[in-house]
Parts: sequence; C-alpha cells; structure tokens
Amino acid sequence: MQMIELENRNGCKAALSTLGASVRSLHVPTKRGNLIDVVLGLSSEDAYKNDELYIGVTIGRYSGRIAGGQFKLPGGVVRLDQNQPPNHLHGGVTGLHQRHWVISELAGDSAEFSCRSPDGEGGYPGSLDVCVRYTLRADNALQIDYRAVSDADTVINLTNHSYFNLAGHDRGSALSHCLEIRSSQIAEIDKESIPTGRTVPVEGTLFDFRSPAVVGQRIDREDPQLELAGGFDHAWVLEGGEEQLHEPVAILFAAESGVSMRVSTDQTSIQFYSANFVPDAWVGKSGATYGAHQGLCLETQHLPNSPNEPAFPSTLLRAGDVFRSQTVYAFDVGYPSEWADA
Repeated sequence: MQMIELENRNGCKAALSTLGASVRSLHVPTKRGNLIDVVLGLSSEDAYKNDELYIGVTIGRYSGRIAGGQFKLPGGVVRLDQNQPPNHLHGGVTGLHQRHWVISELAGDSAEFSCRSPDGEGGYPGSLDVCVRYTLRADNALQIDYRAVSDADTVINLTNHSYFNLAGHDRGSALSHCLEIRSSQIAEIDKESIPTGRTVPVEGTLFDFRSPAVVGQRIDREDPQLELAGGFDHAWVLEGGEEQLHEPVAILFAAESGVSMRVSTDQTSIQFYSANFVPDAWVGKSGATYGAHQGLCLETQHLPNSPNEPAFPSTLLRAGDVFRSQTVYAFDVGYPSEWADA
C-alpha cells in the first residue's frame, strides 16, 4: 500500500491510497478561512482492508447491485459473486475496491492509478485494464477520469464511493446539509434495493430535489421507497454525455462551514446514498467516531442492474473498445449562487 498527496496553490489537499485507488482525505477551505477534511475515513490499514462500507474507494467492475448475481451476454449467462446473497454488489468480494493498484503516473496536481482485473475475477468475462486519474485543480475541484479496456465483451460501471460531510468528517450527522439534484426521475427499487426497471417522476414526492432541500427534513417522513432503503439509496436519472460536464447535476451545501460542492459528470445517473447503515460508534480517522448519516454519497454512474434491464442505458463494453468517463467534485465557499432565487 502506498499513500500520496496532491496539493494545489490554495492549500487544498487530497490524500490518496493505492488500496482501492481511494480518497483518504480531502481538505478544502471554509468560510472562516481554515481548511477542513470533508470525507469520512477509517482508523487504520487493517480497517480499510476489512471495510464493508466502501469508504472512499473506486468501485468496479460494476457499481451498484446486479439482481441474482447474473446477466446475459451473447455468449450465454454470466454468473457473478453473490456477495450480497442472492445478488451481486459493487464488483463482488474481489472488486476493484480491494485491489492494490499501482501509481502509473504522478504529476504536481494529478495522479493516475492502474490495475488489471483478470478474466473471470468476480465472474466477469475478459481481462480488464483500468486507470483512474485524480486531478486537484486550481479552482478547488477534484476531477476523476476513468479509462478501461477489455479483451472480451463485458459490462462496466465505475464510480467513487466517498462519503462527504461538508461541515467536516468529524462533525456528526450530515442531515442538515442542503441538496439539489437536477433530475426529474428516479429508478424505483424493490425490497432488495434492486431497480424494478421502472423510472418514476419525482414531482410531488420526497425525492424531488430539483429545488434545494434539507436532507434531514425528508429522510424520516413516510414513503414506501424510503422505507425499503432505510433512507435515501436511489439512482436519479440523468441524460448523460459530455455537455452535462458544463453544469452541475447536483449541489450540496453545509451552512455550518459555508462549503458547497457541485457535482458534474457525463454519466447517466447519480446514486444518492444517505449512509443509512453506518454502525453507531464506528471508529473513524483522527479519533473520530461515525454513525448513520454522518456522510452523504453522490455516486456518478450508470443505473444499477442495467445488464438485466434493456430499457436502461447500456453498460456493455465491447472487446477492444475504450470506456472513458469523467466526474468533477468542485468546492466553493458561500451560499450557492444558483439558489439565490430558490
């Protein structure tokens, strides 16, 4: 395991690890002029090796759930690890989050991590070469670029699973954060948190974050979808494409620190997970203890279970084709200007 740190001219710092190509800490400025760490982390390397919460890691080969741990390709049925029986979650037991990546390139403001997932790992066909590049930009944005190529037809769905608390990782619940998600539909889930194949409008529901809303004012209200997931753990549907990188698909804000985060991506969904199952008194980094809802995940990706849902955007990666994707988490200080009239 190797740790590296990126730093920009404003003093922002991102600590990264080769275990899971993960984000261990991310220090950004607050309204008081100091720097705070806005991502959750664990207390030791042993804790990271045994982590079941996927804190800060790169998720793959497939982020999210795949029903029954299987899907079809033209060559037949592909059977995957059922690490959340009977389903497959986040790439399985030997997913990319547990791999020791290598640093393939290191510059002043960026670092690229690479690894090879061999044919059959987790049940997936094809040897997959994956690269993740982190860039800490001068405008206080953490840019993540993904690239992958396989020697056989397979599926792919990569994301980063950081838990954000914009008041500081050690400041308790993040339910006071205000959130906007620029999407009019979510993927409906069943009792196993698998998408049913239906996308449903958010209008008139607790899932309508098209205008900013405080997360904690909604999470405990009665709603069948919230009850199924124990809170928010749903995918909001996006159009996708490079044009989507020019405007945020989601904005998160913490009044306590004055820190805002804008999320931009070319992906076709964003999974908002409100850390519903973080255990009480979970031991974190720097002597902190965590609990449920202490961080909020905004995972840019394709829809879960897409290989089994023909109506969802395809996650098929043909042999020899190059998968590319970009996500940007941009940090600023002050009430988001986009909300001035909200």
